[in-house]
Parts: sequence; structure tokens; C-alpha cells
Amino acid sequence: MNSKQFIQLLEQEVEDFMQAQAEKIVSFEDDPKGYILQKYPSLKGTLEDLMTTSFDEYITGIYVMAPKPTTFKILLHNGQHFFLIYAKDSYIAKIAGKKYYLLNLGEEEYAIKAIADLLTMGMPPGAKGPEGEEENDTTAGAEDTPEEAPAEETGGGEEELAETKEEKPKRKTPLKFKILKEGLILESPELKREIIDLIKAGEYSEEQLTSIRNSIAGVEYKEDFFNYTNSKKMGSRASQAIYNKALNLNKIQEVLDYIKSDKPNFTNLPKEGNINNIEAFKPLGDEFVQWLYQFTIGASEKAVGVGKMEEFLVFMLEDTDNPGTGDVGLKGGGDIEVKGDGAKIWGQKKGLLSTSGFTSGKKSIENHFGDLVDELYLGTAGKDMAVASVLIQNVARAIQKGADKNKALEATKDVLKDFYITPEGASKIDEYVTVDSLSSTGKLNTDIFKAQLSLYSEVEGWEYLWVGNPNDGSYKIFKADQLDAAVDSGQLKIVSSLGIGTNIYRMKIG
Repeated sequence: MNSKQFIQLLEQEVEDFMQAQAEKIVSFEDDPKGYILQKYPSLKGTLEDLMTTSFDEYITGIYVMAPKPTTFKILLHNGQHFFLIYAKDSYIAKIAGKKYYLLNLGEEEYAIKAIADLLTMGMPPGAKGPEGEEENDTTAGAEDTPEEAPAEETGGGEEELAETKEEKPKRKTPLKFKILKEGLILESPELKREIIDLIKAGEYSEEQLTSIRNSIAGVEYKEDFFNYTNSKKMGSRASQAIYNKALNLNKIQEVLDYIKSDKPNFTNLPKEGNINNIEAFKPLGDEFVQWLYQFTIGASEKAVGVGKMEEFLVFMLEDTDNPGTGDVGLKGGGDIEVKGDGAKIWGQKKGLLSTSGFTSGKKSIENHFGDLVDELYLGTAGKDMAVASVLIQNVARAIQKGADKNKALEATKDVLKDFYITPEGASKIDEYVTVDSLSSTGKLNTDIFKAQLSLYSEVEGWEYLWVGNPNDGSYKIFKADQLDAAVDSGQLKIVSSLGIGTNIYRMKIG
């Protein structure tokens, strides 16, 4: 395909795109709020970041308060409100008189909390509430509303937003460079026409032309794609990253075909194997599937709790979604805890003393073994600091001094209960640590590990544990009530142990 043929094809796609968009136009009269969100897509993305993809449930009106810088008033369902001010690279949120620069992740977190505080407040003094709004116009009708006509009627427009500005500001990065180095996701016919003009004026390789065309053609799939990820409750950043990857790999059509197909259910997957060998995934290509298995938006994107393999399970399976409270949710009820091979088993929010370490371990041993042992063993720094090993040596010394095993067992459990501090944690120690546990360091360590793993499942409420290696695609699935057997059989192995100065257990699939 030569450049002339390619340009003709692009021009036809522009016409198709414009016709499709014309059919989807939301009128201001029919849906004022929807009209504003469609006109300013960056506003919608910002609201999703601040209030999740379900932001519309908490908002009754959006008003354009000033044309430059473009200022929006967001009216919440309880009559409270805040402002979003466009500032070139990002938005500034003005909430209860305080400004938050959303380009800064720390300030964005504070803004999220401030909005949550607004949502928990009652109606402000003198507020009519949502039912008092006569019409969701581009002016609010409140005391801080400008006297002039709305920006839409005056033609003032949104001075700083490139998506509505007639004369586009000069780009910091030349468009040609973006085409060659990055590829583009195109969201407007104006930008498509600009691309065509640029192509006509330059020379591009077949590979570059194909990449550009994939980006342009991808627009027609965008609505279906994001409707799907929204139904899965996936975050906007993760959804956009997956969409971008599908475009870059020229797999967007295959991805759309896949999400419309009968996808595998989590409960029907083989209990162990490799995701690259699952037949239903193969039409997407090994590169896309393996990339998604490794994908995470990471801590830098405000998602410390979203690890590798989690977005994969939400996106690829029929019966999963993002529960908002755990790793992966099952639509029929229950959660899936996702761990990498060799991952830490913290015990998470309840049951443990602290995720920063068992810093009182030595004092606890002194308190509970002091009357049973003449000379306590408190570990050797840099060599022997594992709790199980230290306890077993003190048990042996206590028995040598004349204490019976039940006394030594009680002292052992009392030390562990200083670490597993809640009633749930204490009950797990009573359940798993027995006289038999004192037979060896390995046996005691295994029983403590099983107690912590069981506590983890019970407190967090997950029904399944997925342990996988994101680098090679392998995985194993365990039901919560099968974890003890999995540890005993060696299917789940302890990699590192509970220590006097740390509570880190690590495990891997055997």
C-alpha cells in the first residue's frame, strides 16, 4: 500500500468517524450534564480519578462558571459543591475554599478525602438541594455565578482546553515526532484531519503508516471497550493503558471480539497451569496476554494495593470484577486473593501486631519463659532470629529444667499471642499450635504459618488464593479450606519465616 492509497483510506475513516460521532451527539437541552461531560472529556477523567467511575451517582449538576481559566462548579447530591479549574497540564480542585493541584499525587489524595468529607455533610445553610435546581444550565444561578451569558452561547469557549479550542495552542512536542515515536490515540475529527495533512507533507515507512492507522481506526472501538471495563469496575488509568497496548500491538479488533465472546469463568479454569496455554486466550496473541499478566498501574499511580495479575483476572474472565475492597471479586460472591510467587504473607489489616515487625519479641520471651528457663535463648543477631527456632530452644531448656510440655506449650502460645493480638489471631494460635508443634523447629514454623494464612483468609474474607509467576505465566489456585493440605503436601512452600524482628512470611508454589 503506497502513501496515496493510505491517505485515501484515512480520509474515508475520517468520514466514517464523523458520521458515527454525529449520531452520538448529546444535546445540551436533552442532557445538560452529559453534554458538558462529552464536550470536556478531560473533566470526566478527572472526576473518575477523584470519585471513581461511579461519580455520576453523587453529582446532580455541572456548571461552567468562567471561560478563562475554564472553571466548573460540581454540585453534589447533598447540595454541597466544589470547583475544578483547568490549568493546562492538569486541574486544580477548590474544595471548601482550599486549592489542591491534582498534578501532584499527594494533593490529589487530599482532594479525594476532602470530597469524601463533603459527601458526608448535610445540606449547606439555605441550600435547596438537588430538587431545587430548575435546570442544569452552564450558569449555576447561585451568588457566585457570572452575570454574562454561558460560555457555550458567547463563543468564549474553554480557553485552556485543547479539546474545545478552535485555534490549538502550539504543541510543546511536535506532532510529527509524536507520530514517529509514540503513536497517537485520536479522539476528534479535527486531529485526524491534521494527521492526514501531516502525512501528505511527509514520508513514512509502511510500519509507521500502519501504526498511525491503527491509532485512528481504534476510535471506533473505544466506546465498546470502555463500556466493558466500566462494567468490570476497572480504574480509568488501567483501562486506558490496556486500550493503548491493544492499539500498539494491532490487536484492538481481537480484543473487542474477545470481550464480546463467551469468556472463561474463574471457577472453570484449571486449578494449575499456565495462562499462555489456555485456548480461549490464544486469539489475543502471546505478547498481549503475557503483557497483561504482568501489568500493574503501580504505586506511582495511587494504587499500592493493585499488583500484577490482578487486572488480568478482572479483564479476561467472565465472572470477575474489581470489588474495591480486595484483589479480585467474583460476581457470584467472594473474593480472590492474588499473590506473586515468593510474595509476602502479611496478614494485612487485623490480627497481627504490626506489619513493621515483631519488635517486642525478645521481651515477650522473657515475660513468658522467664520462670521456666534459667538462661533464656533470645537468638543470635544475623544468624538465628526465626521465632520458631528461638521458641523451640527455650522449650527444650524449660523441659530440661523440669517443666512439662503443656507448660512449655502455654508459654509458646503466650509469646505468639503477643504478636497475633486480636481474639481471631489468638484463636488461630490455639487451633494450630499444639504439643505436636513442639517436636521440631520445622513443625512449629509450619503450624505458625498455617495459622497466619488461615487468619489472613478469615479476616480478609477471600475464598480463593491465586499464586502465580507473572514472568512466565504459571499459576496455582487454592480454596481457603484447602490451604492446610496445600502446605502439608508441599504445594505451598514457606520461603522465609516469622522472625523476632519481623513478621514477614513468604511463600511460593511447590
